[in-house]
Amino acid sequence: MKKLFTIIGILLVLTAGFVTYLFFTDQGVANEFRQIRQPRPNIFYTAIDVSATIDTATLFDLKFNLISRLKNFIGDEAVSYTVVSFGNPGCGMASVKTVVSTQAPKEEVAFKYEVEDPISEISVPKIEATSTVPLTTPLYAMMENVLPKRKGGRIIIFSDLLNEDSDCPLQYPFPEKAIREFGENKSGQIIFLYLKPHPSKVEKQEEFIERMKKLSGEGVVRAFFYPIPERIQEQGDFLEAQLQKAIPATNFDIVRERVSRMVDTIVTAVRG
Repeated sequence: MKKLFTIIGILLVLTAGFVTYLFFTDQGVANEFRQIRQPRPNIFYTAIDVSATIDTATLFDLKFNLISRLKNFIGDEAVSYTVVSFGNPGCGMASVKTVVSTQAPKEEVAFKYEVEDPISEISVPKIEATSTVPLTTPLYAMMENVLPKRKGGRIIIFSDLLNEDSDCPLQYPFPEKAIREFGENKSGQIIFLYLKPHPSKVEKQEEFIERMKKLSGEGVVRAFFYPIPERIQEQGDFLEAQLQKAIPATNFDIVRERVSRMVDTIVTAVRG
């Protein structure tokens, strides 16, 4: 028994030493330790990709669980949130539609009409065969325009992480400047709940993730990536758990979220 306690003690010391090493060598890990005592987030921005590649069953699960989370703030006037859809007809910000932008309603009736009903109506747009308006996925345009205005906020992006605007007269590059501006306030987070794209697009998705993780590891921005399970049966529980962390409403939610983010950041740092 004494030997067991000795081994456990050595492991704890080694773990503490390794975490301390990461704190001084990885800015992403250091940022998470510095944010342990940050106040509860009260400003949320959720962007939902409605491009043609998004599965309708997955979109339904996301909407259901997002509504369930936001219901927790009924009567809490300190909380405000915005929900937008992107991937609608049009180029750039013309493809981004504001669905909800409000302070948390005071009562359930107002919540149903102002929040629940509009979110429930989000869908993948249908385009007439004769339409000349391009269908795009302006991920970069949305990030470039939204991030600098939301410093310190909580950004949740549901998407396959593919920027598709080749049919537009103006194509947006990877929005590094906007990401850096957003990252100036380390209370802010960008949380990506992402779907696996068509096999031909996987490399493009991975390039985006790697660029974001590099900036995160350098301490430029706090960004987290969570792949949505491919099995439809697993998606509801996954989205419920991730949105509970992304949109914490109770003290337990907040503690669990901060521990989870710290663990995720350490694991990412170890993996390089």
